[in-house]
Amino acid sequence: MDFLQLSYFVEVAEQLSFTKAAAKLSVSQPALSRQISGLENEFGIKFFARSATGITLTEEGRLALDQVRDLLSHYHNLSYTLTGIGSRGKQRLSLGCTTLLNSIHGSNIFTSYLDAQDHDIRCYEGTTRSLIMMTAMLHIDFGVCMRYDSMIYDHMNEVNLTPFLQGRLCAIVRNDVLPEASDFSSVPREHPLVTSLEFEPFINRSGQNYETVLFTDNLYTIRTEIMDNDCIGLIPDIALSFFGNAVRCLEMKQEDFYECCYISRRGSKLSKDILAFQKAFTKKWES
Repeated sequence: MDFLQLSYFVEVAEQLSFTKAAAKLSVSQPALSRQISGLENEFGIKFFARSATGITLTEEGRLALDQVRDLLSHYHNLSYTLTGIGSRGKQRLSLGCTTLLNSIHGSNIFTSYLDAQDHDIRCYEGTTRSLIMMTAMLHIDFGVCMRYDSMIYDHMNEVNLTPFLQGRLCAIVRNDVLPEASDFSSVPREHPLVTSLEFEPFINRSGQNYETVLFTDNLYTIRTEIMDNDCIGLIPDIALSFFGNAVRCLEMKQEDFYECCYISRRGSKLSKDILAFQKAFTKKWES
């Protein structure tokens, strides 16, 4: 048993769906199922009753859920405390950024902070959903994320999302691909699509039902797929310059916006360093 398995158990219990839980955790469904099965085998009980219509918590699963939640909360609080002790008098600061924004930036956006003499800086990377959860559970102090279409995430009542930049989603294709297509909605469903996991809700809402969708938060991978495999890409407009003149934009019949946001715990006071970072970061992206 480890804390990763326990966090997976809680997510599956809350979603009552391996598919939904795997998507939220950014892991494959088979990998998630193996972790849960391993946990069940270790204790010799079944946490979930599986049927053709889905899964439900067993009596043992219901009894375990609240205690596992408490255990994870205590673990994260202990981790936060011990890491602070290990900082040897320095102020501990944990920062998080979405993988896509780091990829667009070309490096970790917090790089200039890593050598701070009076701080012990820890940097984390993940999806918006995971960073919100980490902030709520006291694992990071401050983060930068991309929020699509004012989505509501778990733990929203425990964090503040402060928008600092709004942009639109762009559908792009290599100049010599699909010359007959002028708008995104006319692209054949069998044509492969590549985009960030951050924009999965847009794909689900669009009703296009693409047969092949590759989710990756690495901008270099997105570019490679578009240039080498004739994929359509769905990207934020701040990444357009990365592709130069090699691609063209397809018309979007409905404007779809995203927001870059700061993440902080509700009620927390941000340090002067973080406030200075907010100002500098906003100025950079607005330019």
